[in-house]
Amino acid sequence: MADFKTFLPVAFVNIVWAACAHAQVSVTTIGLSEAAQCFEQAKSGFGAMGINDCDAALAKEGLTQRDEAATYVNRGVIYNRVGKLDQAIADFDQALSLDDVLAEAYLNRGNTRFLQKKYAAAEADYTSAINLQIFDLYAAYYNRGLTRQALKRPEEALEDFRKSADLNAGFAPALQKLSDMQSETAFITDE
Repeated sequence: MADFKTFLPVAFVNIVWAACAHAQVSVTTIGLSEAAQCFEQAKSGFGAMGINDCDAALAKEGLTQRDEAATYVNRGVIYNRVGKLDQAIADFDQALSLDDVLAEAYLNRGNTRFLQKKYAAAEADYTSAINLQIFDLYAAYYNRGLTRQALKRPEEALEDFRKSADLNAGFAPALQKLSDMQSETAFITDE
């Protein structure tokens, strides 16, 4: 039986710049095991590599409940990255059934729901991650801002982008959104 621990808060945030910018947060597992390899693959940002490690870790006996939840989050991150959104949702749901205060599961499920254009559900997940004080709070505020912008609630989106920029002064995506939205508002006001 492998000896490893899960450490929270999260040690890694990978900002993905594809169709939309959003954070994928892997949950750290430490040790020489498939669960640790699953984490490394989730944080690496490369394709479907690691799903087999995650599957092997989940098939083994001896995972603590917290490590099992973390491994589901990590596999969900990989599924999300390769566009298997239904499998990602199932993994984040499973993680939350094991640990309902795992903020990283809410953030990542929100990302998947955002990609599915289920904006109200994504907003609720981001709010949960914020309420649970996720380690990378700026990412949750930014993502919720994107969601509120998609829901056509620009004032709330601006609030979230401001909060994101306040929490991480060098976070260029939040600063760019603020600049863009303020320019749009100025353009509309000038007409």
